[in-house]
Amino acid sequence: ISFCVTLILLDCLYSCGCGHDRVCSCLQFPDRELTPDQRNIVWNSRQGFLIRSPTYFYIGLFSCKTSVNGTTHSLSYLTHRQVNKIMEVYLNSTSPVQTLQGDSLAINCTVTAEWNSRVSISWDYPGQVNRAAIISRRIMASKTHMVFYSILSIPKLHRSDRGLYICRVTSGPVSRETNVSVTVYGESK
Repeated sequence: ISFCVTLILLDCLYSCGCGHDRVCSCLQFPDRELTPDQRNIVWNSRQGFLIRSPTYFYIGLFSCKTSVNGTTHSLSYLTHRQVNKIMEVYLNSTSPVQTLQGDSLAINCTVTAEWNSRVSISWDYPGQVNRAAIISRRIMASKTHMVFYSILSIPKLHRSDRGLYICRVTSGPVSRETNVSVTVYGESK
């Protein structure tokens, strides 16, 4: 399957097509036959079925069925509409963080994105070379959007952990980031 915002391509080259007397094919979704209208649904003998302007109606399981000399062949394709809209990115602390050496640190980066979004969350932070942080992730779905969490934790801070902590989020070509400054003072008593 090739899929982008404006096109669905169902590669049914061998088993789908019209033109040969012994070949009869159809595109089914989900329980009804879709007929090429040569405008939105087009049959192309080199590419397969092409849906030029897919809407949310065309998300789901397609079947390409062909009968050749009395034998039925079937290919199934599961389509989805991936979106890249990042609605919000924020940290649990917007003010500079001041803490003591030996204390622990936890920074939560929360990303709100549209349904069917796929996001990648990465961190840049001072102790990154030493792999001092533990990063945990969680995803929650609501009725209207997806919420992605990435929590950076350092169990025992050192002075070298002071600096800028950056949460970077990407979804396809879309990129956002937010940051917080962390100051680590002398040891806690």
